[in-house]
Amino acid sequence: MPDDNSRMGAGAYLMASTTAAYRRQPQWARELLPVRVAIGMWIIQALIGPLYLALPAVNQRHATAVWICSGVALGWAVMNAVVPSDPRLEFLYPAGGAAAIASVAVLVASTGGADSPLRASQLFFVVFAAWFMPRRLAVLMLAGATAATLLPLIYDDRALAGARLGWTIMLLLTFLVVGITIMAARAKLENLRDLARRESLRDPLTGVANRRALQAHFQRLEHRRRVTDSAGFVLIDLDNFKQINTTHGHAGGDRALTVVAGSLREAVREGDLVARIGGDEFAIVAQDVDMDALLGIAQRAVDGVAAATSRLALDGVILGASAGVAMSVEGAANLEDLLRIADVALSEVKADGKGRVELGEPVAQVA
Repeated sequence: MPDDNSRMGAGAYLMASTTAAYRRQPQWARELLPVRVAIGMWIIQALIGPLYLALPAVNQRHATAVWICSGVALGWAVMNAVVPSDPRLEFLYPAGGAAAIASVAVLVASTGGADSPLRASQLFFVVFAAWFMPRRLAVLMLAGATAATLLPLIYDDRALAGARLGWTIMLLLTFLVVGITIMAARAKLENLRDLARRESLRDPLTGVANRRALQAHFQRLEHRRRVTDSAGFVLIDLDNFKQINTTHGHAGGDRALTVVAGSLREAVREGDLVARIGGDEFAIVAQDVDMDALLGIAQRAVDGVAAATSRLALDGVILGASAGVAMSVEGAANLEDLLRIADVALSEVKADGKGRVELGEPVAQVA
């Protein structure tokens, strides 16, 4: 645990870390995994028909329709390869699904109807939709694939006889079991991922946000903020914390940090972020706040830490806090600047008596 004279480090590290920009969106949609998989599936779909026609003794009567379907599939593969990554083109995602279902239905009708082995190729799309598409869309696509599988029962008189009907029933059961199983497994994995993500953004000792969460919060604010928005940052360092560690050991220090975190949560407004950024350093991020309100938050935080001493029973050790405050006005903030200015203000407090709040120069006035 750092003492009062060694507080530089966590703040400096955080300042360096916040310079990382958001990951750039891929320039081409093909750089996304679902699109790459879709390209591969469309290429396979383009090859299935011609390969089937090349088998011995296959009826070539509807070969033209098969070649047209193969051309359409290849065209979709090429389109996926060259289309840019643009949210306005997201409609191509369900459109491609509908095209895949229709393409397989035409292939089946052109290669024997209820006797066509290409009916099983619908499974490719069932797996893709269940894993990559949003749940509601995946359910619609699974229903579409099921309906397409039943089409031979309408136009093929042989479809209701013996093994052909059994083949249809087994295909339907396979599509439903595979699709539902994959969607259920995906939902479970997404829940586990979300839980792990939440845990990775929480300080395990105090339960407040950690340094990583603070960086992510900064980046979100930076991208959402309007010109008229204001943002505030309070950097808090505990006073006399080293004495607690010396007198009560690390268990006492951990208990003090937990109580301090609770006091800071009580001091902020709903929507403000409280984070522990390392050792005995905490931070508060406030959005849409004026100077007086931000100073009030900082002062409540400092007073709350001082009041926590009575709850901790520290045997003569007086726990306190010092705070450096940075304010951005009129959306001029670079959140890295907020950190830097708050850190400088906090250093001045620590060098001049501790236990109070110091306001740094507003970011809009910084050259």
